[in-house]
Amino acid sequence: MGHGDRPTARIVEALEQLERERDGAPYTIPFSGHASSAGNRLKAAPPQPAAETSSETIRVWRRDEAHLGTLSGSDPRTTAAKTPRPETQSEEESAGQFRIFQRHYGHHLQDVVDVLVLALGWKAQKTGWVSVHLMDEALDPGVILGLAAEVAERSDEPVLVIDGDMRNSALTRRLGVNLAAGLAGLLPRGVLSDEAILKGQRISFLPAGTGLVSLPAWLECRRLFDGCRQRYGLTLVYFPLKYDNFLPKLLRASDEAWLWCVKDRTPKHTVRQITEIIRGASCPLSASVLMETVASR
Repeated sequence: MGHGDRPTARIVEALEQLERERDGAPYTIPFSGHASSAGNRLKAAPPQPAAETSSETIRVWRRDEAHLGTLSGSDPRTTAAKTPRPETQSEEESAGQFRIFQRHYGHHLQDVVDVLVLALGWKAQKTGWVSVHLMDEALDPGVILGLAAEVAERSDEPVLVIDGDMRNSALTRRLGVNLAAGLAGLLPRGVLSDEAILKGQRISFLPAGTGLVSLPAWLECRRLFDGCRQRYGLTLVYFPLKYDNFLPKLLRASDEAWLWCVKDRTPKHTVRQITEIIRGASCPLSASVLMETVASR
C-alpha cells in the first residue's frame, strides 16, 4: 500500500482542502473502516474476538464555529443501556487488561489511532496534550484504553488515561480497579499523585475516585492537567456524552474534545447541547467518531 493511501495522508489532504474552503458550508471527511462486533459491545468480561464486522465512520470537523456539524441519521433511540459492573480485580489483573483492550479495540479503530498519532506529532512537541473524549454510553468505555495503548506504542510517548466520570466511574468499573483513590481525591489539591495512578506496560490509568464533596474550581482542574502535560505526551480523558455540571470546567482546562456517537441512537439534541458547551468552554472540537452500529450484548 502506497503512502498516499494511508489514512494519515488522506487526513492531511482533507484538512488542506478544508482550509481552502471559503463557502462556509459544513464539511465532513468520512473514513470507512471495519470494527469487530466485540469492539462495539458493552460487557463486563474482557472482549473476545468475533468474526462479525460492522462499519464505522470517522468524521473530522473544522474547528471554527461555522463548520461544526451535527450528527446525521434517523430518529434516535434515547434509552441507553448501563454498563455492567464487574467485581473489583487486583491491580495486576487490571494492568493485564490493558493488553487485552489493545488487541481487541486499538487495531479495529486504526483511523482514530492515526488521527491521534498525527496530532500528537505536532501538538505535543513542547508540552503535553489533554484530549477529552465524550462517548455515547452505549459504547464500551474500554475502547479508549485500546486506543491509548496503540498510540503509546506507535508514538513512543507516555500516555495517561483518566476516567473523568466521577459520578458513575464507568471506565474505572469496566477495568475493575479500586474506586477509592483517583481523580476525585486529586482535583481539590490540583496535584497529580503517583499513588492514585495505575501503571500498565505502555500506558497509565487514573481512576475516577470517590469522595468528591463539591465540584472543583476550573483552576484546580487546570493545575492537575498541567501536571499531566508535564509528565505525559498525551492524556486521554473519558467522559460520558451527556450534560454534567463538571463538564464545562473539564473542557475549559483541556486542549481539545472528541465526540463519540452512535448513528440512529445518540440523540441529536444531546449532540447540539454538548457542542454548545464545548464552544462556550473555548475548547476546540477536533473530531467526531460516528459508529454506524452497536452490536447487542
